[in-house]
Amino acid sequence: MKRIITLDFLRGLSLMCMIAFHVITHLLDKSARQSLEDLHWSIIFLGFLFMLTASFRSFFLMISAVVNTVSMQYNLLSGQKPGIVWKKQLISGSITYVAGLLAEGIFSHNAFIPISIESQTLSPEFLTRSLHCETLMVIGLSMIIISTIHFFLSINKGYLRYKRNFVVYVILGLMTLFLTPYIRQIYSLPYVGVDPGDGYYEVSNVGEFFKNLGLSPIFGIPQPLFPFFATACIGTSFAIYLTNTDKLLYPIRIIQIGKIVAAIMILTGTSIVLTRLDEIYLMFEQQFDVHPLWFWLMTNGFQLIIIVWFLGMNEFNRKKTGKNYLKHTLLLRRWGILSMSIFLWQAYPELLLRYLGTWITPYDFITRHSTPAIPMLILMLTTTAIWDGIIRLWEKIQFKGSLEWIMQIIKKGKRQVDVQGILYEVEPIRFVAQPLPAKKLTAKI
Repeated sequence: MKRIITLDFLRGLSLMCMIAFHVITHLLDKSARQSLEDLHWSIIFLGFLFMLTASFRSFFLMISAVVNTVSMQYNLLSGQKPGIVWKKQLISGSITYVAGLLAEGIFSHNAFIPISIESQTLSPEFLTRSLHCETLMVIGLSMIIISTIHFFLSINKGYLRYKRNFVVYVILGLMTLFLTPYIRQIYSLPYVGVDPGDGYYEVSNVGEFFKNLGLSPIFGIPQPLFPFFATACIGTSFAIYLTNTDKLLYPIRIIQIGKIVAAIMILTGTSIVLTRLDEIYLMFEQQFDVHPLWFWLMTNGFQLIIIVWFLGMNEFNRKKTGKNYLKHTLLLRRWGILSMSIFLWQAYPELLLRYLGTWITPYDFITRHSTPAIPMLILMLTTTAIWDGIIRLWEKIQFKGSLEWIMQIIKKGKRQVDVQGILYEVEPIRFVAQPLPAKKLTAKI
C-alpha cells in the first residue's frame, strides 16, 4: 500500500502529544504558579513556547487536510470518477463528525461519563458538551466542504488545473481569516464556565439544543470553522502541489514555498502580538475561547514548517531510500492508524491511572489542578506508555472494534484493516525531483 510516511508519522506524533498535554492541563497545580511579574523573562518565554505547542489543536486538522486531498487527487488521477471520490469523502467526513459529537458530549475528558466519574454524581448538563466544536468535528466538516468544492473543480478533468485549484483554496483560506472577527461578533453560544476546557452549555429544550448544534461550527468554541477552515485550506493547497504531475512545475518548489509562507505567518503573528502583550498574559491565566489572529498565525506557521521540514528531509531527499525511515517511525505510525479511536477513548486510561495513583501514593490525582509537577510528569509518561501498550495489543486483532475498522466496513465492505499494508509492507510515496535548472529559477509557480 502506498503511503506518505511523514504524514502518518506526524499524525501519530500529534496524538501522542495530545495525550501528554491533556494530562498536564488536567493536573498541573495552578496554586503553585508564581506571578508573571516575579519570573525571569527567559522562563516566561519558555512558558510561552510550551503554551504555543500545547495549543497545536489544528496540527491534526492540517495533516488530515493534506492526507485527504492527496487521497482525492490520486484517486482522480487513477481514473476514479469525481462523484465516487466525493461520495467516499462525504461518508468519511460524516463519520468523523459524528465521532466528534459522541466524543465531546459523552466520552472525552470533559464530557458526561468522565465528569460523572470524577464528581461521583451524574452530570447530564455535560451532555451539552457536544456543542463544543472540537478537532474531530472540524475535520469532518472540512472534509465534507472541501470534497464538495473539489468535486466541482474536478469536472472535465479540472483536478489537473493545479494552479487554478491552488489559488481557489488560498483565496478561501484568506476569506475565512478576513471574516472571522466579524463572525465572532454576531453571536456566541451560552457557555457556562470560565475556561473553555471545563464547562457546559445552557440549553432550555431539545429544539434549542439542535439549533445551537447547527450554529456551533460557525459561532462555537474553541475550534470553529472560522478561523480553522483556513487551516484545512493550507493543507489542501499544499497537497494540490504535492500531487502535481506537470513536469514544468518542480515539486521541490513547494518545500521552498512552504518554508517561506510559514516564516511569514510566524513573523506576522509575532509583530501583531508585540502590540498586544496583555493577550500573552491571558494565555497563562486561561485558554483562549477561539485563537486570535496572531496566535492562529504563529501556531499554524510552526505546524506548516514542521510538515515541510520533515517532508523535505525524507520524501524530497534523493539520498534517502526510506527503509530506515519506515523502521524508525513505526511506533508513531502505529498511533496514527487509530487516530479517531484514540480521540474517542483518550480519557479512560488517564482516569484509571489517576484513581490508582491517588490510592497507592500520597498525592491527589483526582482533583484537577492540584498535583505537583514531578508526580504529574510521572503520570503523563505512564499514561502515554499505557496507551502504546493498548495500541500494540489492539494490533494483534487487526484493530477490530475501532472506529477505523467500522469506517472500513462502511466505505469498502472490508472487515479487516490492512495492518501489514499500512505499517510493514508499505510502499513509501516519494517526491524526488531534480535540482531546478538555472533558467527555470524565475519560472512562475
